[in-house]
Amino acid sequence: MKNSFVALKNKKRFTYNDAESAQNYIRYVESADGKVERRAITQAVFSHLPENKEGYILDAACGTGWLTRSMAEKYAKVLGFDSSVPLLESAKKNALENCSFIEADVLKEIPTLDRPYDSTVFCLAAHDVKNPKEAYFQLEKVLKDDGKMIVVVANPYYSFPVGIWKRGILGKILGKGKTRLLLNPYNDFARGGREFHWKGSIPSYFHTLPETLNDALESGFQLEKMEEIRIDDGSHATGRKWQLHNYPMLLMLVFRKEKK
Repeated sequence: MKNSFVALKNKKRFTYNDAESAQNYIRYVESADGKVERRAITQAVFSHLPENKEGYILDAACGTGWLTRSMAEKYAKVLGFDSSVPLLESAKKNALENCSFIEADVLKEIPTLDRPYDSTVFCLAAHDVKNPKEAYFQLEKVLKDDGKMIVVVANPYYSFPVGIWKRGILGKILGKGKTRLLLNPYNDFARGGREFHWKGSIPSYFHTLPETLNDALESGFQLEKMEEIRIDDGSHATGRKWQLHNYPMLLMLVFRKEKK
């Protein structure tokens, strides 16, 4: 079978530092589907954050800062960082007083303010880096002993590039209606090349679930919990709400830093 990955040599490469790609991301985040996804993720993440409101929280690869700001509404100090300047500019426009945004790379040394973080969130960004193990290692260094790392990933068994959502002929004509999930052979991606194009232009990387777990464990974490992020009230909905109701498209992995 022909490898389903797009040949990168034939595609123009973009990153989230490109204005066009950044704006496409911002439009999705602010879209109806994006807001559905944000609510589901926020609810899941908050269920594992510290009860102490004086907590110091890190939002790694924060993008537009939508999750950073939500956490800042509850916690005393929250810092978000990203390597995309356009996304950070968007994040800073709506920053709260106790919420800071800085430019940094998750694969390099991560800054702290005055003490280690109580918890860190790494949400839907692991596919943006070729070597997530290095990201987990850097996050482990800035967490306090026994602190939590909450990782949200697209489920590799159902999400793109394995899973592709398509509408039927009528849905394509009308531009609305429910989509159906088509699954490519998982092992074609697990055994083949790992780089693919997200949204047709942004280089991304396919990581299997065992790889994600092992990378975190080898970086000094213990797995505390793994759960699917679902929506309970989407049986009669369409779009992302219907997708998240019917399929485990998103996974949340909760790790705890080993005491030294």
